[in-house]
Amino acid sequence: MAVTPFDSALYRDLLTDAEIAPLFTDSAEIRAMLLVLGTLAREQGQLGVIPETSGAFLHRAAMEVQVDPAGLAADTARDGSPVPALIAAFAKVLEAPEHASCLQHGATDEDIARTALALRLRQALAILETRLTGAFRNRLQVLRPRVQAVSLSDDRTRAALARALHLSPAGGGAEDRQRLARLLAEIVASRPGPLGAFAAGLTGPSGGPLQDALCLGPLTMCAARAAQ
Repeated sequence: MAVTPFDSALYRDLLTDAEIAPLFTDSAEIRAMLLVLGTLAREQGQLGVIPETSGAFLHRAAMEVQVDPAGLAADTARDGSPVPALIAAFAKVLEAPEHASCLQHGATDEDIARTALALRLRQALAILETRLTGAFRNRLQVLRPRVQAVSLSDDRTRAALARALHLSPAGGGAEDRQRLARLLAEIVASRPGPLGAFAAGLTGPSGGPLQDALCLGPLTMCAARAAQ
């Protein structure tokens, strides 16, 4: 069988949700990270944290640049995160070192990855919310804003970026993501069938951004499929 049942010709129709799946592709992750990087630069330029010309240039470029996920694979394996490889690839394409030096200013790799994941989760959970009724929907409506957080240490930049991306400037820590994982698993378990067994293995203690990336996508997919 395939490494994951989502990639399996045998199991994919059982587990895959056509609306949710496009939000958890490599291309979607890269586009979300570029959106975060570009918006961060624009907001920092407007705040005077970096030159405004650099902020505007990087924002525009981030909306237009194309980055091949396969080209980032080797460096991602080395670094344990795709963010450094994406920054390097983006800077290379720009051919403007005076602007590229302002990329990711004051933000950690985890800031970029988590904020990009929040953007994709926001879309996915909005889809899921429309399919749910009763207690599950109420609980998701309460929790959804709390997992859409920007975690930058600089207060002004965090608030500006959150406002620009329509995310919450606070919350979104490991506990909130764990609450979301448990709720998604409950939604899956509420329906008869094999989805529950798959989801049960994904709700252990948070192991950081990589575990979030590995677990929240499949859990969201399974919950959306169950909610159909």
